[in-house]
Amino acid sequence: MTELLTGTDAPSDAELIARVRGGDLDAYGELFERHVEAARRLGRQLVRGPDVDDLVSEAFTKVMTVLQNGAAPMSPSGPTYSPQFVACMSTSSAARRN
Repeated sequence: MTELLTGTDAPSDAELIARVRGGDLDAYGELFERHVEAARRLGRQLVRGPDVDDLVSEAFTKVMTVLQNGAAPMSPSGPTYSPQFVACMSTSSAARRN
């Protein structure tokens, strides 16, 4: 069960990213919950209808793999604003159109 943290008790995105790189999948779940709505907004600009959730899931999965492999530093403002995330979304949406 996930506890909601308030105020300064909540880890920063940078702290969560570091924990993901160390193998903490719960930290990635927290990042997902924080940023999924922003990812959906971006996804709706790239594809229509029910494909949005699939696109978002694919992008988060790709970024998690990148983080677990210790590659590609993420944006300090979270995964959905990183160039890597946007590239994953764009690549996946282009593949869906073809």
